Parts: sequence; C-alpha cells; structure tokens
Amino acid sequence: MDSAKHLMVDVEAAGKNPSAALLSIGAVFFDPATGGMDESFYAPIKLSSSQYYGGDIDASTVEWWMQQSDAARAVFSDENRSSLKYVLEEFSKFIKVCAGDHDVYVWGNGPAYDNAILSHAFHKTWVKQPWSFSKDTCVRTMVMLGRELGIDPKNELPREGEHHNALDDAIHQARYVSLIWQKLFAVHQ
Repeated sequence: MDSAKHLMVDVEAAGKNPSAALLSIGAVFFDPATGGMDESFYAPIKLSSSQYYGGDIDASTVEWWMQQSDAARAVFSDENRSSLKYVLEEFSKFIKVCAGDHDVYVWGNGPAYDNAILSHAFHKTWVKQPWSFSKDTCVRTMVMLGRELGIDPKNELPREGEHHNALDDAIHQARYVSLIWQKLFAVHQ
C-alpha cells in the first residue's frame, strides 16, 4: 500500500440529510489491497447533544429506527453515549494517532451521507476535521464498479456483526470494498 491510510467510516443518524443528528460513529483503518484491518473506533452520541449542535431529526428516520432490532436501537440508550463535540474530538485524535503523517482517505457510503454528515458535525462543533475534503472516498462508487466487473460482495459476502451498528457496518464495508479493490487491480499485480 502507498503511504496513504484508508479509513472506513459509518455513521448512524436520526436523519438522511447532511445536517442529520448523529447517533454513533464507527470507523476502521484497513488496507484495500490485502483486506487487512487495523485500529478501530466506536462511539455512541447523545441525540440531544447532536440536536444542540444543529443536527436535524427526521420523523421518517425515527419511525425506521423503531422497526430495527433491539440491538440496533440500543444506541439510543447506550450508557457510554457522550456529547457530539467530545466524540468528534476523540475521533480526530484517533485518526491523528493512527495515521501519523500519512494522508487519510476517508471512505463513506455516498457523497451525501456518512462523510457529509461528519463534515457538517465537525463544522457545527468547531472541531477541525482531520482530513481534507479531497480525500473523501465513496463506497457506493466501488460497489457500482464491482457490479460492472461481475461481482457483488456487498450483497454476497456473509454478514458479521449487528446491522446498523456503526462499527460493524464499517468493518463489513471495508471487507467488501477490499474485495472489489483487489478485483480491480488484479491485472496490475
């Protein structure tokens, strides 16, 4: 792998827009060329704190959450929930410690979801975002490329962990992005 580090992020939120109130952040450093996983981060966030910092709560998303498993909904009452600002400061420290002087490519699901929600939250809390906007990278684009290559590990790879747990989702996404990456670059190895 080059000198850049790859970080898969997943957020759980109470809305679908970039201003959605965050419920949790999960992230894992990974090497898409090998599928290897490194350090991970998980933090649940107090919904009231996310709302305080301008996070929007969408009724249809709350109704959707009410239909999810007990394990997924546990994020709302997790005793380890912290304020949005504190979690973002800790997330920033995590990235800086793990990446050092390396560039960090931050992978998220879609140009308007994970990365956009995180960017909005960093902005609203006055915490400096620890990666450049030019390093935002899209999981959905990789899935599309994989399907063009005739593979669909997003849907075919056996799922481990809890659906809608931000860290479990980030790990699963890193696994299938790595498989697509390896297929894309197989001819160059």
